[in-house]
Amino acid sequence: MRLAVFFALNIDVHLLYQILIGIISWFFFVAFHYSVWRKILVSIADKVLAPTITQSGVDGLIGRKAIVKEVDGKILASIQGDLWPFKSDENLAPGGVCQVGSVDHGTPILKRHSEEK
Repeated sequence: MRLAVFFALNIDVHLLYQILIGIISWFFFVAFHYSVWRKILVSIADKVLAPTITQSGVDGLIGRKAIVKEVDGKILASIQGDLWPFKSDENLAPGGVCQVGSVDHGTPILKRHSEEK
């Protein structure tokens, strides 16, 4: 706030314009600091404090263990207790343990668990 007042008082214009310049520069500085600090704090929180909490939905399943199951004639993957339709380049039989390698348009893509290779 002191910086905004400094800018406004050091400009040789009418008092009304100085007040207007002070208010506009104050909003600019607040917006600038908010955007910079928000990016810094969010990046610290994502990397250090809670990296897995910020991942939600199907993107949070990447790297998780999956068990292939057959339910009502459909082959599905049980990931963290939920059943998901999936894609895979490998032939996965029911009962097989896999890992979610990536996600394609909301569908988990499974690969064989690294311990089974």
